[in-house]
Amino acid sequence: MTYDIIMIGAGVAGLAAASELQSQGKKVLVIDKGRGVGGRMATRRVGPLRMDHGAQFITLRDSRFESKIAPLLTSGELFPWSHGFPLWRDGSISPRPDGHPRFALRSGMSALPKFLAQGLEILLGDAATAVSREGVDEWQVELAGGARHCAKTLLINMPPAQLLPLVGDFLDVETRQKISVIEMDPTWVVFGEVDQDPDFGGVALEFEGHPVLRFIARDHTRRSPGHSPALVVHCHERWSRENLEATATTVVSIVSQELERLFQVRFKSEPEVHRWKFATPLTSLGELCLWSPELRLGACGDWCAGGRVEGAVLSGWELAKKALCTPLL
Repeated sequence: MTYDIIMIGAGVAGLAAASELQSQGKKVLVIDKGRGVGGRMATRRVGPLRMDHGAQFITLRDSRFESKIAPLLTSGELFPWSHGFPLWRDGSISPRPDGHPRFALRSGMSALPKFLAQGLEILLGDAATAVSREGVDEWQVELAGGARHCAKTLLINMPPAQLLPLVGDFLDVETRQKISVIEMDPTWVVFGEVDQDPDFGGVALEFEGHPVLRFIARDHTRRSPGHSPALVVHCHERWSRENLEATATTVVSIVSQELERLFQVRFKSEPEVHRWKFATPLTSLGELCLWSPELRLGACGDWCAGGRVEGAVLSGWELAKKALCTPLL
């Protein structure tokens, strides 16, 4: 089937771009290999609990972004979770002054990408394995399941390490070089119900100088009252990189030992574990998106705009703007 635009990747940047393009009358198809939309804006069921094991909060510094998700604010689904987090350093926890608000979602962070995805045609559970050009005005996308879809414009919402093998051959040398030097740190995450609610002096705790831990969220503070205490533990980026191929059992064991040693907290049952291979951009593209008007090929994502959910959304909107402003040949 032929579309005006195909977006490969259903992270928030891709969804924001696709939604904007569709609102302008374009026929858009979004493709993602995952079972759901949102990428790292992920929420997983753990027994009776819903836990956010990817992005931990969002900011609302851009007025357009705030206006876009106003229905979530009005309903109370999106709420100010914290104005900052205390800091663990050298075995001591220190409070910090209030900063800008960090927002969370009552039913889980995945509610935001689901909101952005409303009305879009989305094909999930099928990976794009190859792309090709038919003449000068049509892209063809082949999927692992055997289907093939065509479009005048091809947009990508993927980490650089996944983007380059797919479309790198179509990019000029300078652009490939700009993308190839962008690195993204991995993060191991361990999460589950715990036997007691630790007293951090806040809804979450940041770590400085700890060899294993980077961030712990008291996940139940994002939910309605009555939820059992539950923690989401993000490991340090360096430790995650050094232990990228460790087994889940090893990661859980080490994190569990640290929780018990530092806070006398234990998981009530075997916790869940997830490895985000491309979690945090160390550098960025230096511009909101990548766009080739000659090829009608573009890319967006948090790695373009310096990280954060809000930056990813702004990246997607900027890419949609560039695509709409470039006339078809």
